[in-house]
Amino acid sequence: MLELNNEWGRFRVEMSPDPTARLSLWCSLIGGLFLGMSMLGANQPCMQRTCTLKNLNMARWSAFVGSSAMAIFIFLSTTVGFVIFAYYTSLGCDPVQSGQVSSGNQMLPFYIMDVLAYPGLPGLLFSSLFSAALSSLSSSINSMSAVMWKDILEPYFNHWTESRKTKFNKLLTFIFGLCCLGSSFVMLFVGGSLVAIAASVLGAVLGPLLGVFFLAALVPFSNWKGALTGGIISACLNLWLLFGMVATGAQATRLPAPTYGCSAGGAMNETLIGNYTSTDSASMTTTALFLSNSTMATESEPSSSGGFLLWMYSISFIWYPFIGVIVTMVIGVLVSLCTGYTRTEDIDPKLVASYVYCGTEEDETKYEPVKIKEIDPMDEKVVPVDEKVVVVD
Repeated sequence: MLELNNEWGRFRVEMSPDPTARLSLWCSLIGGLFLGMSMLGANQPCMQRTCTLKNLNMARWSAFVGSSAMAIFIFLSTTVGFVIFAYYTSLGCDPVQSGQVSSGNQMLPFYIMDVLAYPGLPGLLFSSLFSAALSSLSSSINSMSAVMWKDILEPYFNHWTESRKTKFNKLLTFIFGLCCLGSSFVMLFVGGSLVAIAASVLGAVLGPLLGVFFLAALVPFSNWKGALTGGIISACLNLWLLFGMVATGAQATRLPAPTYGCSAGGAMNETLIGNYTSTDSASMTTTALFLSNSTMATESEPSSSGGFLLWMYSISFIWYPFIGVIVTMVIGVLVSLCTGYTRTEDIDPKLVASYVYCGTEEDETKYEPVKIKEIDPMDEKVVPVDEKVVVVD
């Protein structure tokens, strides 16, 4: 498996710092780092679960376990891709190149039905995939409806009864579910890799949100006007880059794959595969590597011949979270300075990174919680309350 993937250029590491390189080492390290931080540190479904934990240590362990599980999932997904490619390369007939499937998104179902077609096994695998997808989707839909109600609608409809609030939240969940269902049909006409498009959307939206958190924690004098303006402009910029990439087709060109073992109808040609020699394999490998290098070399050519806009649309989607964070913080700082920055005495030190806080000890004690005693008016007996805290103004 490793040898076949290496021969056909699947293990090549792109060291170029060019941001239009789709999966270079630098974009994977920097962009992947910011994408992981945004998914675990600024993603509402993750933070909603984190806030239910008992203490900070459990929250840290949750982030560690979540990031480790994400790394294992990416490793296993990549390994599955290597296995599928090596299998069909050994047969000499790539299903995408031969037209047996219309896109690479159908490779895993095609492989399951082609190789693992044992009684009951395909159904078990597909049900597992759908269960995992629906589980994540249901929590995301629930989170969207909760945020919509709590942060936007509740101040205007707080006089409603609890029963009416519950019914309205269910209606919001149903509406968001319809939106997700409609977006799945839209994806049929978009084309390209679903994984890349999903990562692009997440990075375009979560990157600015992570930038707002960084702005608040690392820049104490920033205000809400700067955070809001920077977040909106950054999100619009990322979405513009995403739509431009999809509209212009500025996506990575598919690497070459063997088709010498395919028959005229596109199916596997067993006779040709049996007569295929190692000399032919070496020749095909050399040709494939040449085509691979030629393809990758021409990917950056539109940046000079197609103008600046096409170069912007060719920026790798892995950079979107990083772009979102940088643009949000830069614009947030500038707008905060122009609209009146936050005074040091008005900053809660618990909400700012300790190494950037410049307040006095008096400012810190201003926000410290203190324990009080609650008096029962019926018998004037003092009842200690250990857990109740107030903030001294």
